[in-house]
Amino acid sequence: MKSIIFNLNCLPVSYLAYIIYLIHQVQKQYKDAEFWCYCSDAMKLKLEQELSLKFCNSFLFNKLNHTADTYVEWKPFATSVWRKKKYSQKLHVCIGAKNSNDLKNNRCLIELLKNVMKILDIKPEPFYYYWRHQKKSIALKKIMNKYMGENKRIIYIDLVSESHNYYITFYFELLKKFLETQSLTLLVRTEDKAVMIKHPDCIFISPELSLNDNIHLIKSSDIYCGVSEGLNHVAACLGKAIFLIASPQDRLNKSVVGMNARYFEVFLLKNSSLKNSELIKKQVKLCFNLFSDLLYDLNLNQKLSIEEFNQKIFLMHYPTGVVFNSSAEQEKWCDINRKTAHLIEPLIATSWAYLKIRMQFIEKKSIQCLIGNISLIQQLITSIVVFMKYRRKLIWLRQAVNAYLPFNLWLATAVKAHNEN
Repeated sequence: MKSIIFNLNCLPVSYLAYIIYLIHQVQKQYKDAEFWCYCSDAMKLKLEQELSLKFCNSFLFNKLNHTADTYVEWKPFATSVWRKKKYSQKLHVCIGAKNSNDLKNNRCLIELLKNVMKILDIKPEPFYYYWRHQKKSIALKKIMNKYMGENKRIIYIDLVSESHNYYITFYFELLKKFLETQSLTLLVRTEDKAVMIKHPDCIFISPELSLNDNIHLIKSSDIYCGVSEGLNHVAACLGKAIFLIASPQDRLNKSVVGMNARYFEVFLLKNSSLKNSELIKKQVKLCFNLFSDLLYDLNLNQKLSIEEFNQKIFLMHYPTGVVFNSSAEQEKWCDINRKTAHLIEPLIATSWAYLKIRMQFIEKKSIQCLIGNISLIQQLITSIVVFMKYRRKLIWLRQAVNAYLPFNLWLATAVKAHNEN
């Protein structure tokens, strides 16, 4: 091959680690070929740090597209296939998936890349081994030599996200709570000085540190903690425990994706719980307790099953309302199911009985699944109103929850009903 062009204009930045791995494997196989890349400016800045590529604008891209031997394109909702144009010997490879859910799993993504490399006659090295053998920068070596030798759990915390700027006060209090344990070393990736704490066990990492160096830090850590915007994919591929902190915007955009972690927990931030210092401290305590549970599971090697992982993602992406008979029943249930209680939206049956309150609850909380002792008449009326107003259907489980059976039984039914729909 004389020239290869990569069209990555539609590639999400969160998949950066995968595409770097792919391009490097192709360059390794075809050393004499000329490599061009068409992508966004944000993607270009990141690719320049890791790879030797030539970049083109839209005008040059259209010109090169007619002359390149091989054209590799990221195309959402396309199967990983290859085809030859009718009057040309050009190899055209599309990377994508017919179903967007197929891209929410790091194993599926790696399988897609393997299929592409098979088409290009490349025998790749495994994703994990590729990143393990990448060189470390001098700055990274200094950080690792100074802080990695201590007998403490190392937590990599990623706070670089525009949608999380509103929660800086929460993160500041959470970092203080982590440091109180005196058993954790924190590697905090952030660009906001307001969250920085001067403490020997808290090391702040510049967002300008290369992806390669960040991956080495994640590899040396025990737990990935923070936002779901890219590096959580890498943490899952490296087999790390993952503690995600999601904003309401993440939930709305269904952006908590990209991994099949066996040690996994997700905490949902709620704007209504961050109005004053007392509410913030309450949220920090709840978040820290969930983190402690994850650390406990990691110490005892208690892994999540695939079904349990999918249930957590379901609760994250599809707001679920649970109708309780009384406040006392709700409190008892939440104490027993504290790992999932913060992800559900509770409502007492006396309020649920009124259609107006019911519709305000569904609209305000964007409810997509309802569980509880709900009559058939209530289900029919509510379903009709929701469909007429929003043109969507709700998932219904008209069986009351209780404190004696695990909530996983209800969630398994809800996930099954969602998949069937």
